[in-house]
Amino acid sequence: MPIILKSDKTTVQPGQSIVFTIIINEPNSPNVTGITLSLLYRQAGAITWTIMDTRTVALNDLGYYQGTVTKTAVELGQFEAMARGIYLAYPPMDSAILTITVSAVPTCSSYMTQTTCEAAGCYWYNNVCNSSPQPPPPPFPLLILAIAGIFAVVILSSK
Repeated sequence: MPIILKSDKTTVQPGQSIVFTIIINEPNSPNVTGITLSLLYRQAGAITWTIMDTRTVALNDLGYYQGTVTKTAVELGQFEAMARGIYLAYPPMDSAILTITVSAVPTCSSYMTQTTCEAAGCYWYNNVCNSSPQPPPPPFPLLILAIAGIFAVVILSSK
């Protein structure tokens, strides 16, 4: 009983959903019922698997099953996911292992180009990506007073 596990993404941020698709394709076993199908996960490199989802499924008259499981990423790190099918007293059949990375949301200061900065909803000015818009220039009268003050200092210092 070959089992295939796919996911719609391999890198997510906390709070984002991942859609896992599980496929069983056993054309020589049409209409088999009572297959226990589990979606498992573990921290990358760990030994123990944890069950995310378990359901009892049946193959159609072509020996085919396809289903989806949607899960939300919670903790940061690298995880492995696997689908396991158990039928009667036969040995379990496992899918290949998928690696999923849950990474922190990048901060604006981590973007190095104007294109990636602005695409992330940040603000590019002074050749740096910023999380807030550029402050407006000082009001016009304040600018005139500053210029007048500089001018007065220059005149007074030249005497």
